[in-house]
Amino acid sequence: MKKILLIEDNKDHTELIIQVLQQDLENLHIDPVNKIEKAIDSIENNHYDLILSDYYIPGFQNENYVQNLHKIAPLTPIVIISGKGDEETAAKSIQSGAEDYIVKTREALQALPKILKRVWTKHQRNLSQRKKNFKSNNQNQKDLANQLIKELLDLEKCFHAYKNTERRTNTSKSNDNEDLLIKTKKVRHQLKSFIDLLDSSNQEK
Repeated sequence: MKKILLIEDNKDHTELIIQVLQQDLENLHIDPVNKIEKAIDSIENNHYDLILSDYYIPGFQNENYVQNLHKIAPLTPIVIISGKGDEETAAKSIQSGAEDYIVKTREALQALPKILKRVWTKHQRNLSQRKKNFKSNNQNQKDLANQLIKELLDLEKCFHAYKNTERRTNTSKSNDNEDLLIKTKKVRHQLKSFIDLLDSSNQEK
């Protein structure tokens, strides 16, 4: 079942939107709220597949509204539906994180279920691509860390060979090389911990 958070302060518009969506979309649960405080509380305590919101919500700065919504729910697609067809506002909404901006016309309301389906499909495709990019970047960092570990091990081997030469020739140098070896081992262990963190992050994704 998909869950939608509907943020709308106009009661008649709320009822109309719910009616249109429930007619054409199956297994759908809609949580309507009319205040931004209630919306934030709902987002923090629930998982939503989509946020459908009016742009003009009383008690909130409209310029930052969509951006703040996106910050609160960065992985949830946001669709703005408004009674005003302002191209500048639509562009700002998209730039701030909204997937789409819809003007409240009869035609748009009738097409709303199809629009939301398209948004879901696009969002899932983008999310899958981000996950692939994330794993790819992690793998690149892991390969680099493994290469550095290999080079550090080679350096440690050279150091031990040098120390063996010192013992055979009864020569003694400063402790600088010994300190360098300790630092090298420390960095190597840190790199191993970093690789473990990358593996753990991949599993979570």
